[in-house]
Amino acid sequence: MHVLALLEHRADEVVEPLEAVDADETVVLVDKSDGMVTGYRRALQAARKQIKTQRPDVIIGGRAGIASLFALGLGTLYRIPTVIQLGGNPAKLYRDRRIEFRRRREFRQVLKYSFLTLVTWFLYRYASGFLVVSEALKREITPLVNCNPDKIEIVRVPIDHDHYATADGTAWRDRFDGDRLVVTVTNLAFEGKYEGVRETVDAMLPVLEADPEITYAVAGDGLYLESLRAYVDRAVDPHLRDRIQLLGFVDDVAGLYAAADLVVYLSSVDGYPNVVREAQATGRAVVATPSHGVAEQIEDGVDGVLVETTGEELTAAIDRLLTNPDERERLGENAQRRVAEENDPETIGAELLAALDRLR
Repeated sequence: MHVLALLEHRADEVVEPLEAVDADETVVLVDKSDGMVTGYRRALQAARKQIKTQRPDVIIGGRAGIASLFALGLGTLYRIPTVIQLGGNPAKLYRDRRIEFRRRREFRQVLKYSFLTLVTWFLYRYASGFLVVSEALKREITPLVNCNPDKIEIVRVPIDHDHYATADGTAWRDRFDGDRLVVTVTNLAFEGKYEGVRETVDAMLPVLEADPEITYAVAGDGLYLESLRAYVDRAVDPHLRDRIQLLGFVDDVAGLYAAADLVVYLSSVDGYPNVVREAQATGRAVVATPSHGVAEQIEDGVDGVLVETTGEELTAAIDRLLTNPDERERLGENAQRRVAEENDPETIGAELLAALDRLR
């Protein structure tokens, strides 16, 4: 089976598994270094040339964007099954972004996400099938797409296990006071993730008040970073404010995980959060809510902790793990073992090829 992949975002989620199993694949990446229009034009030309040179059995469109629309158009033109890879529900994401930018009166962005909403409609209506990252995401998009549920396959995403397992957190640890560090890594471009950090801040306040040796650090940049800074300044007493560190964009995320004693992650907009598997690969225990695919990554009490509600229950879970290093270590070791098996690129590659074979 020959696979043609037309990709622009997170290409490694497709490329690494296919290379790990020596698949017969051709990957066309959108390179926007010479401009967006030029990048898309060259990618489309390269994909068409590849189809004429070696006709693929299936085309993958990576995520819901213009590259996937091109993949769908080529598949329709040449009558080749086209499968769209999804890491979340773009219909919901683009709707939320339109609402937010309309509120901010940024009408260019409103037009952009209105266009991407239309692109998503075409993908949902005409794609041959979909690759999704979790059962939760499959349930969410099933009523929105025009194909049968058996044309929606679940394929997890790979991870570079060694990169996280060998990370050194010394430099990060030296930046913070105290002897224990709680970390959240997130993307503050999304309101649902911003709200998750706000809830975590609220849950951390009693923990910080009770123990001056604990620091809470948040890594992540985006549209809502300044809103988060304003919230923390408003909601946190001055004597605790220095122990809540908003780091913005962080390049060495693996090192930050390695420095952490505990990772907390709350969000309402994920399909299968990268943060959870990255923290697990570093050997860190994760506290999270069981929504949006997280319950498929964490078995409560075995390789992490799931809390049904925020507030007091979240505070209690954080406090319990921070005061029990043996339990943290046990959960972290189990989590690291799990992600090494489930998210191994070779394992994912075999699952991906099997899924594509069923979908074509």
